[in-house]
Amino acid sequence: MVVKVYGPFYASPKRVLVCLVEKEIEFETSPIDLFKGEHKDPEFLKLQPFGQVPVIQDGDYTLYESRAIIRYYAEKYKSQGTDLLGKTIEERGLVEQWLEVEASNYHPPLNNLVLHILFASALGFPSDPKVIQESEEKLGKVLDVYEERLSKSKYLAGDFFSLADLSHLPFTYYLANSMGKEYMIKDRKHVSAWWDDISNRPSWKKVLQQFVRMVVKVYGAAYASPKRVLVCLVEKEVDFETMPIDLLKGEHKHPEFLKLQPFGTVPLIQDGDYTLYESRAIIRYYAEKYKSQGTALLGKTIEERGLVEQWLEVEAHNFHPPLYNLVLHILFASALGFPSDPKVIQESEEKLGKVLDIYEERLSKSKYLAGDFFSLADLSHLPFTQYLVTILGKEYLIKDRKHVSAWWNDISNRPSWKKVLEFGGPF
Repeated sequence: MVVKVYGPFYASPKRVLVCLVEKEIEFETSPIDLFKGEHKDPEFLKLQPFGQVPVIQDGDYTLYESRAIIRYYAEKYKSQGTDLLGKTIEERGLVEQWLEVEASNYHPPLNNLVLHILFASALGFPSDPKVIQESEEKLGKVLDVYEERLSKSKYLAGDFFSLADLSHLPFTYYLANSMGKEYMIKDRKHVSAWWDDISNRPSWKKVLQQFVRMVVKVYGAAYASPKRVLVCLVEKEVDFETMPIDLLKGEHKHPEFLKLQPFGTVPLIQDGDYTLYESRAIIRYYAEKYKSQGTALLGKTIEERGLVEQWLEVEAHNFHPPLYNLVLHILFASALGFPSDPKVIQESEEKLGKVLDIYEERLSKSKYLAGDFFSLADLSHLPFTQYLVTILGKEYLIKDRKHVSAWWNDISNRPSWKKVLEFGGPF
């Protein structure tokens, strides 16, 4: 009988998978997409009435709750694979103690961080900075207790790897890799050594290799230029997660961020081991990499591609500079510590108006800038034009031009852009 594990791509089911690997138990997986609501399907609710993962089916036996499942297999196959419960009843007691600590003290603040930093937008609720701050403080206090414990023993329950350590792997992986909070581990000598040990076990590496979706990490999602990247990823149906960077607090100048982006600007993406910055370079990269997936954003012929590139360059060198000046001097001058200059505002508006007159002529002949197809050339205008028509109070620059107005109404109502706007802004 092969064990069936539901929901292998999520964190809690990985707690089960790594246990099964350690215990040398064969298993198969059944994907459940939480974001599509598959955990609420009637057939799944027959197996798990609370609509959560993981669930296992082992012949006629069904079990849910990840920590119950790992206890079950560690006991059922006690003499097979790695002994995860200890050799004496006293060691077993310590394993249970630290499993409870993980579930009741360590997991709740870490789960809050994961939800509010990585998944708030996807789950449809606003990320709460207060919750993030309070959760980090709580988790820090827990990790201080761990530091003390791990100064006296190699693992939590003693000098042997156990369920107590294993249970920490999936969510601590988020902490150390996806949330920009790795210092919470690295700044504690003994916790860091413990994490290096358990996260390098062959069992965990096997689980990551097979059941981690490579998700693009986008830094600075609240700002305009990163939204250029986000809307491209949505159009191309590429999974991503976001990493908050507060420019007004100077987080883009932190040494760790400057190692990734030496100019200290956003956006920046990490795609596995590949790092790339400059928003227009990033959108070109994904439009080409996933050319046959999602919306075709480069055109179908080399001539269409040429026009896409032409209008991307027009956006970057003619449209963007005066609009960017308007955004800086009207919206952010005070926050950035310089006086707003009415002369710059007037000159920039005049320059932008002349550019938009050329757009009006172009768009009287084609639905979109590069032709009769939506492309990167149009997409690249979305973030900063959103400022123009909303909080800058300059919407007349668009609305007073019939064809530009129709074009903007079209592209700004795309589902991809509406989804990206849910990420909010820094104002």
